[in-house]
Amino acid sequence: MPVPAGPTLYAFFKTTCPTCVLTWPYLERVRALSVGGALRVIAVSQDDPAVTRAFNDRLGSHVDTVYDPRPWRASDAVGLTNVPTLFLVGDDGRIRDTVVGFQKKKLEELGRIAAEGTGQEGTPVFRPEDGVPEFKPG
Repeated sequence: MPVPAGPTLYAFFKTTCPTCVLTWPYLERVRALSVGGALRVIAVSQDDPAVTRAFNDRLGSHVDTVYDPRPWRASDAVGLTNVPTLFLVGDDGRIRDTVVGFQKKKLEELGRIAAEGTGQEGTPVFRPEDGVPEFKPG
C-alpha cells in the first residue's frame, strides 16, 4: 500500500491485546466518520494477515490494514513501546499527535478531525448505549 497523501491516522495493534479489542470499535467509528473527508485511517497489525482478518471480522472493523511482521521494523522506527498506539500524521509527513492506549478524550478528538468536511460533524464516537465492551480472546 503506498503512503497516503494528506493527514493519516496510523493505529498500531496486536490482535491479542485486550486494550486493542476495547479500542477497535471506536477506531472503526473514527474511520466511518472519515469517509469522504481528508483523514485516512490505516491500521498496522503486528500479527499475520489471517489472524488479523479474523480479529477485524470479529469486531466488525473495515479499517484498511497493513502489516508490520517480526522484527517489527515500522514499530521500531516510530519508537513504539505499547499497543494500541495511534499516530496522527500531518500533510507534511510529521507526527502531529500520539495516543498510547485507550484514551476516550483523544478518540473523541480524532472523531471530530475525521468528520471535518464530511457532513458528519457532531456525530459522537462514544454513545450512551455503548456500555463497556467485553474482552473475548480470538
